[in-house]
Amino acid sequence: MAESKGFYTTGSIGVIMLKTSSAMLIGTIAISLYNVVDTYFVGKLGTGPLAAMGFTLPVVMLCGCIFRGIFAGIMTISGQALGAQDKQKAQETIRSGFYLAVLLSFILAVVGKCYSHLLFLKLGAVGDTLEKVCGYMDIWFLGCVTGMVGLLGGDILIVIGDTKMASAAILTGTMTNIVLDYCLIFGNFGFPEMGIEGAALATIISQALGAILPWVLINKKYELMRWKPLPMATTLQYWKKEISFGVPVMLGSIILPVGQTVVTRIAAHFGDVAVAAMGAVNRLETLAFMIPMSVGFGLTAMTAQNYGAKAYDRLKQIYKTANLFAGLYLLLIAVVITLIADPLAHQFSNDPAVCDLMRHGLYIISWGFGLLEIHRYSGFFLTGCGKPLGGALLNILRIVVLTIPLAFLALWLESVLWLFWGRLISDVLAGSVGLIASGVMIWRLAKNKQ
Repeated sequence: MAESKGFYTTGSIGVIMLKTSSAMLIGTIAISLYNVVDTYFVGKLGTGPLAAMGFTLPVVMLCGCIFRGIFAGIMTISGQALGAQDKQKAQETIRSGFYLAVLLSFILAVVGKCYSHLLFLKLGAVGDTLEKVCGYMDIWFLGCVTGMVGLLGGDILIVIGDTKMASAAILTGTMTNIVLDYCLIFGNFGFPEMGIEGAALATIISQALGAILPWVLINKKYELMRWKPLPMATTLQYWKKEISFGVPVMLGSIILPVGQTVVTRIAAHFGDVAVAAMGAVNRLETLAFMIPMSVGFGLTAMTAQNYGAKAYDRLKQIYKTANLFAGLYLLLIAVVITLIADPLAHQFSNDPAVCDLMRHGLYIISWGFGLLEIHRYSGFFLTGCGKPLGGALLNILRIVVLTIPLAFLALWLESVLWLFWGRLISDVLAGSVGLIASGVMIWRLAKNKQ
């Protein structure tokens, strides 16, 4: 059996972080390409389909955040168990978590299929755009189990410390998605021409293929998964732990797409050009976060294992290294984006109005990227240390207290650009608060141990 305990609790913090982020960089690029490639291909169909993709973004984010919240509970509990060298608890957490993911996926598929038309109508989609949105999401909802089970498998590999294989699984799904997008959206190589619905089907098939590798490794190599369910009483006990831990993370995460939904609805007031531009900018900005995200992928697991091992001085080193990197790297990225925003926007739309708005949006929001990533890191630190409510409150601060009120000012000012300025202000303020809150928590842990 391969080693599956305490990977993050010994050795140089810098070296471990470099190895983990390097392994996950390909996976991070692949995740970014999922959205970017879909946006690129669908953008070739015209402004209408691109606007339809803009409407799907907050809903897909909402569903992902629900699962990510529960998965955070599974990751953290199993990570703390591995750090404390309690393999049985880690194994039982993972087994029960897998079946919880399948159950929740089925519920989401049924609810989503029944209410998608009403939901997107309320979001402001009408006419042909509404028809395209519903066609995309009907397919996505029915196949969401493949994506959710794959996400959980990748998360477990990261908790174990096998970031290379987690990245390989993501890359497998992404490469499949690119090929299938080209075939199914445009009807190339004898495939049916499905338009935006082809993008949804490509996503479902590629995620199914990407889910295979993680669960084979978790089962065969690390022996942390058995397909036979635990006794019902034990399963319910673990579900209670995972859900009680994951719900604060889930609620804090849900706030993000809720905020995006509100902003999208406000953007719809300014027309399809605004929705298309904002949707494209939101997808494009993931390119800026590829490397910081590759560091962030391992932060919850790294924090959880060291917290479980009571290695609080190591947590201080992790905090300093991660935040310093995020701030400096994304400051450099802001400079680069300022220089290339115009040609970049023209690669993703042929509509001059959409390109112009995309360019201005990138100019503005890029200067808050550093503190936005520090805000995310702060949530990872709080969650990994068993304080998921703290991470949730940080998201509530950023979205409910800052982003949404600032976005509504766009309607009062009749300025779509204010949506981007409001985003910048909220990122800077929330990131600063997160940096202080997570730092105080970690320093108190180290002090109390002494």
